[in-house]
Amino acid sequence: GGLTDLDLSGVERVTDEALVRVARALSNLQVLGLGGVPLTGPDAVWNLAPRVRVRQHDVMDWEEAVDRHLATHKVQGCPDLTALCLRRCELVTDRALQRLSACESLCHLDVSECRKLTDTPLMALLGGAGGGMRTLVARGCCITDATLHVLARNSASLTTLDVSHCNSITGGGLQRVARAATLLQALRVCHT
Repeated sequence: GGLTDLDLSGVERVTDEALVRVARALSNLQVLGLGGVPLTGPDAVWNLAPRVRVRQHDVMDWEEAVDRHLATHKVQGCPDLTALCLRRCELVTDRALQRLSACESLCHLDVSECRKLTDTPLMALLGGAGGGMRTLVARGCCITDATLHVLARNSASLTTLDVSHCNSITGGGLQRVARAATLLQALRVCHT
């Protein structure tokens, strides 16, 4: 069919097999929302990407399975991946996120509360995005001004930045991003 956007977030009775069948039937599917869907793991979703051109994976709260998948599989099978939400996947590590640097189309990334992440993978990812990152949500991550400096150099498309509760960033790093990101519309830096 002509359906391009399917949001199944919160649907509790979707099996991996049903998801595969739906995705195969919807040849134009581009965006797939799965927040809170109790699948057996992210493998089912990532295996769909090369076949059905799925461009958004919301894998919030899959924790260990997400980290294991990113660390052991070639994410290069998702060249059209534009958005990825890893919010509250607290066990995702630097090693796993570094695999995403091959996803050159990635322009929306949410790594909120991924407390094991540091500057290193984010800097690699932002440097590889070629200025295409439009949204970065890193609320509660252990990042520093080093990430903000790389972001400032590659911020041609940045419209939204959320670094709330990132206690190691300074006003200088924020100022550098704000000056460089001419399209920036939303900047969140709450530290309460």
